[in-house]
Amino acid sequence: MVVFTAMVGGLLFSVLVYALVFYLLHKRRKLKLLEWFLLSVATFNGIGFGFVIWATFNGRNPFFGTQKLMQFDIYTISTFLLSNIVLIGSVIIGWCLAPSFKEIFKLGSSKRAVSILSQKNKKINYVACFILLVAIISYWLYVKPYGGFVGLLDHSRAIRAGVSTIRNPLSFLKIFGSLSFLSSFLFFGILLEKKHSNKLTYIGFIISLLFSIYVLYSWMGRSSLAVYLLTFILGYIIYNYTSVISFLKRVMFFVISGFFLVTITDVVLGDSKYGFVGMMSKELSFPFMSYITQISNSDYRWFQDLIVAPLYLLPKSIWANMLNIETATSYNTLIVAGARKGEGVSGSLPIDFITLGHIQASIFGILVIGVLWGLFLHAIEDLLSKFKSHGLYAIVYANVVLNVVVLNTLYADPNHLLSRNFPLIVGALIFWFFGKFTLNKRQSQGVSINA
Repeated sequence: MVVFTAMVGGLLFSVLVYALVFYLLHKRRKLKLLEWFLLSVATFNGIGFGFVIWATFNGRNPFFGTQKLMQFDIYTISTFLLSNIVLIGSVIIGWCLAPSFKEIFKLGSSKRAVSILSQKNKKINYVACFILLVAIISYWLYVKPYGGFVGLLDHSRAIRAGVSTIRNPLSFLKIFGSLSFLSSFLFFGILLEKKHSNKLTYIGFIISLLFSIYVLYSWMGRSSLAVYLLTFILGYIIYNYTSVISFLKRVMFFVISGFFLVTITDVVLGDSKYGFVGMMSKELSFPFMSYITQISNSDYRWFQDLIVAPLYLLPKSIWANMLNIETATSYNTLIVAGARKGEGVSGSLPIDFITLGHIQASIFGILVIGVLWGLFLHAIEDLLSKFKSHGLYAIVYANVVLNVVVLNTLYADPNHLLSRNFPLIVGALIFWFFGKFTLNKRQSQGVSINA
């Protein structure tokens, strides 16, 4: 009865959300960030949940926490699905309230927000080259203590597990290697439009693509590598959008490609001995183990994870060692596994969106975080709409869909959200700087820019 309830309840939840998304797609003629988030929640927490429970109760789930997953009963299954309904409703409320907040604070009302994004793609070429150069130099400095670019690969697993014995004073430069991702996206965006591409664009794209794959391989990040490659596929689909029907067909191809890439990256970086069912159930189990463990924990964090989130942009030595801030993932690992990463546990247990909301203030925490997330998604949607280049818009939008919206359903720790999107954050600052420079230059030349 437990398996039946999980599978039927999860499927019914997914179908209802899919129907809502299809209605919004038919009405708007495009998928916005809200709909992408609804799709991810429906897929992972609906169909995915039922699949994991089925695999677990039938002995086909190799995940280490199957004993905890076996604790799911009809009551906790119902509570989990109702929590997802609250999440869906609260995110929609936040999205609908966003225009009112925009009017109150007059966000985005000024036309003085001139940026490099409104300039010719030729300038984007130079910015992309600059970003790639920063990425390569930074990563070169980071890998030196490990024996260089090749030597790093021998230490990758130990670094990922947090048990590396090599002291690296420049470890904070590791994340700067991800700037090559942004560089490759910018080059690809120019290539999509073709009219401004040249030899520099092609060469830059190839170098940034290969270096990005190296960085991701050295991180041993299966999902990160798959998401990186899928960004190009989704960007191409968004750029070539013609009609709802053709878009849906291409999205189905995208989903199939996603499963294929996840399987391939698991073979290359992981352990594929469990077969497809075992691999997928193992990869999708951690959010539900976190939820079933945390649901009985009433030691709430009262939104401190949101309050301290901006500090995660600083080096870890500051917010972790000096300020003694513990991430939601570290706390979740402690509660579920009984120890933190590096203290008897070789890895950490990422925290998903539902569980993140729950550990703040139970169902009220899910409601509040949902509303804030809806506001945030609407703000990002407005920001992306300012892109003048359709090619750049398509590839950046695709990366936001995957790295900000979809992955946050499973990996919702604010620290993960910021580190995962470090290239986009740095890119936004670079665009702002060049935009400000362009604005000041035009003003000094006596060009009138109306507010």
